[in-house]
Amino acid sequence: MNSDKPGRYPHHLHRHLVKVDKNLYVSSSDPSAYEKMLRYGDSASPAVHLKLGQKFEELGKQEKALDHYRQAARIYPSPQYSKAQAGIRRLEPGKPGIRGAVGAGGRGGRPGAAAAAGEAGATSGGGSGQDVLRNRMMLWTLAMLLAAAVLLGMAAAEPVQTLVAKLGNGSVGKQVVYETTGRSYLLYLPYDASNPVIEEMLRKKAVETGGDGRQTVTLFGISTADPASYGKLVPLSAEAEEEKKKLSFVSAEYNPSTDTAVRIRFFRTDSEKAPPAGAFSLTYAAANVVRTALGAYIAEKGTAPERLSDLLGNYPANYISFVPNEAYTRSNGVAQSFDGKGGWVYDAAASTAERMFYPNVPEVDVAFEPVAVRISKQDRMLEVVSGPVVLASKTVGLGKNGRTPEGEFVVADRVLDPKGAAPRAYGDGALGLGEIAIHGTDDTSSIGADRSLGCIRMDNGDVLELFPFVPKGTGVRISAEAAGAEGAAEPVELHRLVPASKPGIGEAADRTFAWLG
Repeated sequence: MNSDKPGRYPHHLHRHLVKVDKNLYVSSSDPSAYEKMLRYGDSASPAVHLKLGQKFEELGKQEKALDHYRQAARIYPSPQYSKAQAGIRRLEPGKPGIRGAVGAGGRGGRPGAAAAAGEAGATSGGGSGQDVLRNRMMLWTLAMLLAAAVLLGMAAAEPVQTLVAKLGNGSVGKQVVYETTGRSYLLYLPYDASNPVIEEMLRKKAVETGGDGRQTVTLFGISTADPASYGKLVPLSAEAEEEKKKLSFVSAEYNPSTDTAVRIRFFRTDSEKAPPAGAFSLTYAAANVVRTALGAYIAEKGTAPERLSDLLGNYPANYISFVPNEAYTRSNGVAQSFDGKGGWVYDAAASTAERMFYPNVPEVDVAFEPVAVRISKQDRMLEVVSGPVVLASKTVGLGKNGRTPEGEFVVADRVLDPKGAAPRAYGDGALGLGEIAIHGTDDTSSIGADRSLGCIRMDNGDVLELFPFVPKGTGVRISAEAAGAEGAAEPVELHRLVPASKPGIGEAADRTFAWLG
């Protein structure tokens, strides 16, 4: 590849390529970069052999490591010589290291061979002796340059490493190739921000992060609907970088020592980068519906369910009605371990609710806030909430003459088409709280009024809408304070959490209830 041709826009990864031969480059992030440098470039490069020796030593492959350390130690003097000898001593304690003499052209040979050849050349004729002397001078100059580069790298916060050093024969000259190490980060950006806003955020972050150093800073932008994450910067390891790049829609690259501007490149359009509107709030709500049900199951059974489907039994074991969709991928599939492919992960052996059930989506972390029902007698309003997220907000009817009690309750029964002393006394569905219930009614004129005997009445359509999102074990608080006192936002669109296919469980009860009505 040649990105330097006039009229061509430079590739954004060009600065991370190392030139190995005339038209051959190797990416510094390539796991086989050093092997390729030996194969296609200078096969005797002590710097590359040293790197490979270190690599194989870390992998526990001692024989390969020793071979490369020995190759690195054949060139003397060189900045890599002492490190290579130290590697040999670590892997073969008690055995002498290798000291190679430098031959004409910069290649190591058997001990003393190059020196003998040099002496012979010096006595056989003026021209060849001058070539040998010139080569020796060039070798020492190169050695001093490399040593200076190593010392400068050691003084810097992040070292600049020499990867390939080549010295041509005779009058051919020399070629030195360097790689400058860089730092990569993941940057969370607002999913609904315009491109100019994104560009400015990237520019500022790149300049702030780069400071006055000599390294290349690369930011990979990923969109998020969570305001708390806007501008969050996360360092990327070499192992994680390739995977995170796939999620990004824009990148920014900046090297304070060489660049006058931040280089920004968009990979996808605005519509492609944005997750579904409100995806974080929806996924937050869905995750905590299931976690609340898990908590009720564990409290009742003493252990977590072996399978998530154990929460989907017939009444009275209907802790939830279905597993809600995860909003980013619109999937409610459940995996046993995280693979980032969407839906959910369920791990029955985990120690906390957050680790037991969570979104199978990269970089979407949802805190555990149990689902709760808040009923305001002052405003005759019912809210279903999970932390800052409102799942539903409905007008209700209450007991006449203040008969609806105040206090803390728990959803003990989740019933569809509940039977009462009179037909349709509890409408299409009910959430039993003991002596009272939150239930539907055919008398819509009582909604927003005080006419019941103590129960909380809802429109039948409203009670069926929120029924699947109030698990068994949900806490309910009835108070005189105004609705929305905790500063919750507008309700989410619950219909987006309903899966296309629901389990065929029986949520009606073969019994008659005697709530106050």
